[in-house]
Amino acid sequence: MGGKRISKEIKQKALELFQQSFGDRATSSILGLNPGTVTNWYLLFRSGDTSWVTSQYRKTDINVLQRAVDEYLNTEQGCKLIAVKYGISTAKLLTAKRNFVNYGVVQLPQGRNSMQCLQEQKQKIKKELQSIEEHKEPLNKKELQEMKELLIVNMALLEVLEESHPDAIKKKRIQAAKKATQGKISLRRACAILQVNRSSVYKSLKPSKKDANDRNLAEKMRTIQSKHKGCYGIDRMTGELRRQGLHVNHKRVARIMKLYKLNAVIRKKRNYFCEVKQARRQELPGNLLDKEIHADKPGQKLVSDVTYLSTADGQWCYASLVKDLGTSEIVACVTGRTQNLGLGMQTLKQLKNKLQPGALFHTDQGCLYTHPMFSCELNKMGFVQSLSGKGNCLDNAVIESFNGTMKCEWFYPQLGKGRWNLSFEEVSQMVFDYVKYYNEERIQKKLGYLTPNEYRRKITQKH
Repeated sequence: MGGKRISKEIKQKALELFQQSFGDRATSSILGLNPGTVTNWYLLFRSGDTSWVTSQYRKTDINVLQRAVDEYLNTEQGCKLIAVKYGISTAKLLTAKRNFVNYGVVQLPQGRNSMQCLQEQKQKIKKELQSIEEHKEPLNKKELQEMKELLIVNMALLEVLEESHPDAIKKKRIQAAKKATQGKISLRRACAILQVNRSSVYKSLKPSKKDANDRNLAEKMRTIQSKHKGCYGIDRMTGELRRQGLHVNHKRVARIMKLYKLNAVIRKKRNYFCEVKQARRQELPGNLLDKEIHADKPGQKLVSDVTYLSTADGQWCYASLVKDLGTSEIVACVTGRTQNLGLGMQTLKQLKNKLQPGALFHTDQGCLYTHPMFSCELNKMGFVQSLSGKGNCLDNAVIESFNGTMKCEWFYPQLGKGRWNLSFEEVSQMVFDYVKYYNEERIQKKLGYLTPNEYRRKITQKH
């Protein structure tokens, strides 16, 4: 009903056309009005109501809203017809009706949300219950008892609504009936007040076969999450369950993980990156990988990076890692107290006998990888060196992503994001433990829900 206000003269013309047996479509075409508005007028005209001709739609008064809700609840008229009659939108009428059923008011107070209103009503009911308990007069004992029962049931309903917002009113009323029986009131009386069948309450007390199956599956999922320290999301959890012989759908897994709070540790996604465009020095190799991260065989393409982790003495534990793009396996892992040439040389030593002829070794342009001695050692081993663009972390995204995943899954859940109270040896051991876990136990969707070691054995058998 929003938009430009329509004058009484045009409404009068519309009424005359209706009386001349013109329909809503023809009338809207003749007068050049919105068809939806004219259709609402026509519905009122058919019901014998012509008050819309003289009514002006202003900000809805709460009394008008209350009358509209009362009429909607106590008559068989449709919500659209009543909304047009009172000059409000259908959505506003339904919202007012829901507020009235759940909270006893058609409109929540300004600046208050539903939970605050529930708290206020609970306090009010508690005071009324206390006044009934203190009532000493013997007169009207039956009325006092009925009032007390009504208040107990209302209190139970409010507590159920607090625990879960009312999407299905009948279901919440059944829960309220069960909760009310914990007080001084019978189930028969609670069901009569809440207008639900006792059989529905008894049925809800019996766990269904579906719920029992979900609980059994949730226990297996909890065991998996405990083993993997809460790192498995929906896809990997589904893959692991299928590996164990359980045929489950990923949507069911998602529902149970949400219901039993088994969700995985989620790393916040970065939505910004920076790139520093500077002229490369002539002697440095270019980006030969060029984001082509697929490899047919193990040892064809390797990516490497150094990440640092804090220690208790205020220093850092530097971890140099190398990942094989063919198998997603970490093929080298070295830790050190400083990021120097020695750290890089020790990393290269672990790569002997793990390479294909002319293997590509890709890194960023850190001082370690641009050192002439490091490049010379790569050439001796038969590597072809490739370097990311200056300041462009996306060129080396695969190993950068692994570093972030390791911290998110292995360190942050246990130690937080501040400086950790661990020695260099303890941090190093945690790095080695994660690399072993990543290679031997952690399944990956892109590998067909296999671990990197299992995938390497599978593709080497083919070749």
